[in-house]
Parts: sequence; C-alpha cells; structure tokens
Amino acid sequence: MIGRRMRYSALAALSLASAAGAQDRTVLPAPEQPFAGTIGETWKDSKPAMPKWVQAPAGAPNVLLILTDDVGFAAASTFGGPVPTPNLDRLARRGLLYNRFHTTAMCSPTRAALLTGRNHHAVSTGLITDLTTGYPGYWAEMPRSAATVAEVLRLNGWNTGFFGKHHNVPGGQTSAAGPFDLWPTGLGFEYFYGFIGGDTNQWRPNLYRGISPVERRHHPETTLDADLATDLIHWLHNQQAAAPDKPFFAYLAPGSAHAPHQAPSDWIAKFKGRFDAGWDALREQSVARQKALRLVPADTMLTPRPAAIPAWDALSDDQRRVHARMMGVFAGM
Repeated sequence: MIGRRMRYSALAALSLASAAGAQDRTVLPAPEQPFAGTIGETWKDSKPAMPKWVQAPAGAPNVLLILTDDVGFAAASTFGGPVPTPNLDRLARRGLLYNRFHTTAMCSPTRAALLTGRNHHAVSTGLITDLTTGYPGYWAEMPRSAATVAEVLRLNGWNTGFFGKHHNVPGGQTSAAGPFDLWPTGLGFEYFYGFIGGDTNQWRPNLYRGISPVERRHHPETTLDADLATDLIHWLHNQQAAAPDKPFFAYLAPGSAHAPHQAPSDWIAKFKGRFDAGWDALREQSVARQKALRLVPADTMLTPRPAAIPAWDALSDDQRRVHARMMGVFAGM
C-alpha cells in the first residue's frame, strides 16, 4: 500500500536524471570527476573548478517505507481485518492498495528481499539469520554486490534514515567488535535508531543509535513504536530544516506485532470481548469483509483451519478466555 505522492518507484525516479542530462548515474558510486579547470604556470594563468556534488533529480520524491512485523493480510481494517487502522485506511483511500503479492512468511528473508529488490536466496538470506547454514543462499550475509535501495538513493543524493527492527545481522556480528558492514549504517543508511535481532521488549528495549548502544529507556506510558516514530519525525524536521529541497528515504520497521505482545492497558481494553466468538468465526467474518471490499474474488473459499489448531468450540471455557485475551493484546499492539 502506497500513498499517491509516493506511488512511483524511488529507483524509477532516477531515470529523470538521464532525461535531464544532469548527471551520469549508470555507475555507483559515481566515478571521480576529472579536473575541469586549467593549471597554468602561475595562479593568474589557472582556472579553478570545483567537483559537482551528487544531487537528486529535480522533482525526486520523498519516500516513507513502513514494514509491520508478523501482521497478517487480514489483520488491519484496511484489508478487511478486525483491528481498526484509520490512518492506513485513509492512506489507502488516497493512494493505491495491492492484493496480489508474494511473501517469504519469514522475517530476515522478507527484509533482505525488500531492501535489495532481489529474491532472498540470491542475497544469501534463505532463512532467519539466527539459523545460518554452510550452504549458498543460506549464509545470512547479504553480499556487497546487491546494493540496498538506501545505498542506491544515498549515492544519488537522498538522505537516508532507518528506524526500528533490523534482523539481518548474523549473531556473531552483533557485538561491539562488529563487523558492522551488515548493520543499517553499513547498508546505505546514514542514520539508524532501533534494535538488532528478531524482537525486543516494548518497555525496556535494547536500542542502538548508529552502532552505539542507547541507554535503556523505560517509559511505561509509551511504547517503543511511539518512540521510534518520534525519533523519525525529529530526524525529518532536522533534515528538512537543513536542506528542504533534498529528498529523503525513511524506513520505519517497528517491532509490532512480533512477540512479545505488549501494549498499554487502555489499548488492550478497547478489544475486551471483541474476540470472544473465537478464531473460527473471526476467519469467516474477515473473508466476508474482504469480499465486500472487493479485496478478494466473490467466490473465494476460506482455506481449511490448520490441523494443529483446534476448533474454537473444542476448547474449555478457560482456554477460550485466555486465547480471546491474547487476540485482544495482539490487536491492541
């Protein structure tokens, strides 16, 4: 789902430069420029010439990319789900909404494919970075030959910032000793504020700014997601104040709704009783809403419930109460 002002691919925007004949962008980083002035026997006989800074094409778009974590296609109200997401709904109405896509259904591979635009096996991330193997495609180390979109845009004049989760660093490279090539600041992001790994506590997260640990925060009145968004907004204000004509690429990857499921109590309270009918009824209701929104064909058949998940009616009263509560916490997050 993308907004109308951001519907053009950031990479496609680079073709504007060649049309304008401004700068050669066929090779990145841009080759060193030859001296365009002249050097005579004396200063009076010489002519200075400063090298040109790399600048984004005229009219280049700002790009805000948001990746939610472990959120199913039928979770948000935007796609017929039970969790009201009014801001996503508004963005969808004003932009484009997609309902046909492919996903790896795993964290690290999805992120590697999204950032590089390549199949996850082609960038050595066939599975979670914590489960690396000694076979090609599964080393969990994205090669330097596969530039991220951040690196491409940075080398073409964008400012780039990363906020949130980065699960593409092998376990042996997450300490203070590095190496840091696969950290966001080694992948084309000029700024990073977030956490490394699959998950972190929403109240007491392990955060980094760049490659330096941030003092542990504990704000029981606000979640990590809110902290990440606040930092992104602060970064944007500074970037736009310093260079209002320079485009930005901001990547926000919150931990929601990956475990641990944590949300303020008043957000959880919003969903009390909302899931008492159970997951079987919820699945039927979600598909019906998706049909009404024309997100899926009218003759779509609901897939069978996985055999490993019992029927809701087969659960005890206590089990139903626990699972309804769990669904409410997920929705609140």
